[in-house]
Amino acid sequence: MMDIKIGTKTYSPKADKECFPRNDLYLKLLSLEPNELTKEENESKAITKKRYMEWREKSTSSSTLGFRIESITVCHYLIDILYVLFCLS
Repeated sequence: MMDIKIGTKTYSPKADKECFPRNDLYLKLLSLEPNELTKEENESKAITKKRYMEWREKSTSSSTLGFRIESITVCHYLIDILYVLFCLS
């Protein structure tokens, strides 16, 4: 299974209306890119969802290629079958 975001703006316009600062998004951005945070954001220890999503798009292939692969999940059973088919034959 793959989670692919298509487009240069990959978040819901609803995020534009969610203008209240959130600590969870601040902590997420802090762990990924601490130099991206402004002095004000560090003082309040919160950022808006719009701010986080704009950074996310800018820092991934969304802004340059118009898509990004968010995650890939592979079933262990499928891996076992492929191993048997291709590696042991």
